[in-house]
Amino acid sequence: MIRYVAYRLYADLTRGVTLFWSLFFVMFWLAMGAYVFPGDQLVWAPYVVKLGYTASWMALSSLISFSAAAISLAYRKLYASAAVPYVVRYTRLSEGKLVVGDIVAASAFMAILAIVLAIFTYAAFSNSLREDLPPRSPVLVVGIALWAGVFFHLFTAFLANLALSARSSITRSVTFISFAPFILAYAFGFGQTFTDVGWAVVHLSPYNNIMNLVYHAYVGGAVPTTYAMPGRETVDLALSAVSLAAWTLAMAALTAYTSRKVRYVRIEELVR
Repeated sequence: MIRYVAYRLYADLTRGVTLFWSLFFVMFWLAMGAYVFPGDQLVWAPYVVKLGYTASWMALSSLISFSAAAISLAYRKLYASAAVPYVVRYTRLSEGKLVVGDIVAASAFMAILAIVLAIFTYAAFSNSLREDLPPRSPVLVVGIALWAGVFFHLFTAFLANLALSARSSITRSVTFISFAPFILAYAFGFGQTFTDVGWAVVHLSPYNNIMNLVYHAYVGGAVPTTYAMPGRETVDLALSAVSLAAWTLAMAALTAYTSRKVRYVRIEELVR
């Protein structure tokens, strides 16, 4: 299974489209956030304000990066479905090993994305704001990225299973199904960044849970419920962690249940 994980990870790291949307596109907006959006006034702001501003960009960009990587996970699940019975029959891999291998590869890929984004965020914002702004807990940033990899893999697998177990009208909606996690990331991520989306969304949405935990890992302290208005209420981080754990377990259960109803679909059915 180690070779299978290495193959999956290598495929993600060398696939240009995946790297563009999950890394380079996000780094472009990080550069905009560091050098264009803050203006001169933020340079003279207190250190805690600069650190919070940097953490908000790291949190939002990480969420978008992870959800962009999830697009390739959904496509992989959909288009590889027809090959699964043959892989199980003619190799030593079982369906369980395939699932575990995919989860490990997805988590490792998102951890690499988080490391690169954290380094780029630190360098760009420290240079722009003329202050040393490192993440307070880089190990925690990587740990949350690994957790996000598990959640997003299970979530995309659940959506793909729904499509593969349904009739052709849904099965042919491949693009919408694959981009659903990415669209939701923009809605929930920008929602909390600039507006008051409410207590329930902040604490019970898995997207906001991931974003808030990344923010906490970067600043090492409290997380505002609205990033653009840091003086307001703060997030209950313990509840956010419990919520994300519950969502992960729920997605695992739903994915396992829907996997039993999957009908393996030929590629021709997905593209016609």
